[in-house]
Amino acid sequence: MLHRQKEYLIELIRRVLAEDGTITVYGWRDSNHSSQTRECAETGRIHFIERKSKIVDVQGDLVIFTKYVKHADRYKMQGKFNIYPRTCEISTIKSILLECKSLIVKKKIQSDTQFDIDEVNPEVTKQDINELEKFLFLTEVIVDGYDKFASGFKAHSEKNPQKLVGAHIVGRLLKEVGLKVHVRDLVKGNWLEPVVQQGKTKVGCYKAGNKLQVRLDADRKEEPSDPIEKAIFLRDRKPFISEKIAEIQKNLEFWQNQMLRVEKAEDLLRQLGEL
Repeated sequence: MLHRQKEYLIELIRRVLAEDGTITVYGWRDSNHSSQTRECAETGRIHFIERKSKIVDVQGDLVIFTKYVKHADRYKMQGKFNIYPRTCEISTIKSILLECKSLIVKKKIQSDTQFDIDEVNPEVTKQDINELEKFLFLTEVIVDGYDKFASGFKAHSEKNPQKLVGAHIVGRLLKEVGLKVHVRDLVKGNWLEPVVQQGKTKVGCYKAGNKLQVRLDADRKEEPSDPIEKAIFLRDRKPFISEKIAEIQKNLEFWQNQMLRVEKAEDLLRQLGEL
C-alpha cells in the first residue's frame, strides 16, 4: 500500500469513527489477532469477520478487506456497503488501527443489524464511497495534447523572467506530448508569439499567445487513474480552484455592474423620450 493510500484510509476510518460509526474488517483470521486488535473488537466499533463460503455478519459503515479476501467477495459487496476497494496486509491494518486508537471507543448506540449477501434482494445500505468514486470518474476533466503542451510550456516559462521558452524546447515539448503540428502553424493560430531577442536576427524564443494563455489559465492536469490517487490529486488542487472561482466572481461582479449601468441608461433615455 502506498503511503498516500494509507493516509487516505486512516482519514476515512477516523471520519467514520468520529461519526459514531462501525467498521468491518473482512477476511480476518483469529490467529491474526493481537492484544490491541482484541481490545478494538471489544468496543463494538471494529468487527473482525472471518471469510467463509457464504458472506454473513458483514455490517457497519465501512468494510475493509484483508489479503485473504477473493475478488468475488468484493464484487458481491459492491453497491451494498461502503467498501475500501483495495485489500490490505494484516500488519497495515494493525498499524492503521493503532493510529486511530483514540477514536475506537464503545459505541453510543449499538446496532445489531446484519446482512446476508447471498440472500435474494439483500437490503441496500449507503453507497457513499462507491458513488463518490463513480462521480470523480464521470466528471473527470479531459486533457488533450494542447493541455499537456501548455503544462510543459508553463513549467519552462516560469524559469524565465519574461516567461519565454526557447525554440528548441518548444520543438521537444511538441514531440513529447505527441502533437503533430508545426511551430509556424501554432504562430498562425495565435498559440505562440515569436520573439527575436536583442542582437539576434532569428526567432529564438516564444511566449504564449492568446489561445495558449487560455490553456495556461485553465491549468488542466492529467488525473491519476487510481481512485485514491485521483482524490488526493483533486484535494491538492483545491487552493488553485478556489483562486480561479474568486477571479471569476470578481469579473462577474464587474460585468453585472456594467449591465446595471446599461439598464439605468436605458431607463434614462426612455424617460427623456417621454418628455
